[in-house]
Amino acid sequence: MTIETNCGVKNVRLYSFNGEVRSAQVDIGKPDFDPASIPMKTDTYMIIDQPVDIGGESINISCVTIGNPHCIVFMDNVDSVDLNEFGDRIRNSGILPEYINTGIARMIDKNTIKLRCYERAVNGESLGCGTSAAAAVVIATEMGLCRKGEDVTVKMPGGDVVITYTDETILVNGDTRKVYEGVVEY
Repeated sequence: MTIETNCGVKNVRLYSFNGEVRSAQVDIGKPDFDPASIPMKTDTYMIIDQPVDIGGESINISCVTIGNPHCIVFMDNVDSVDLNEFGDRIRNSGILPEYINTGIARMIDKNTIKLRCYERAVNGESLGCGTSAAAAVVIATEMGLCRKGEDVTVKMPGGDVVITYTDETILVNGDTRKVYEGVVEY
């Protein structure tokens, strides 16, 4: 099946058991590290684990766009951070002229990441985000913390997804739940 999004047409595979869809896989395409695509004020092509002054504090950030822009910060303890305050600081830093999704992440092991997401559309913390999870895996891979082509589980407050980042694409795999049913007339 294909779904048309603001970021283009995405291929989706649905996996069923006893006639009920249980999980889905979405091919979200390739990451874009070009600061002009994020957008970000910098002369550097790739922003991976770069120290930046955010409100008088030096924070190592990584930025990528996967249809929408993401700033990922790896740290030792993601639970103790006031993510709404932290996300606002990143957003208002001046180096990112447009709103950006911010993720704070911790490597549990080479195939597991814990992630909390500050989403620009929500203007605060959300329970999870597939593109934020993908961005965290892409950044971790570029930092040498994960390997391309291997499944990485991303644990978020709203549930886990499995991300596979290859040279060709990024696949997001997750469980599904029916939250709404309707009819579209056309």
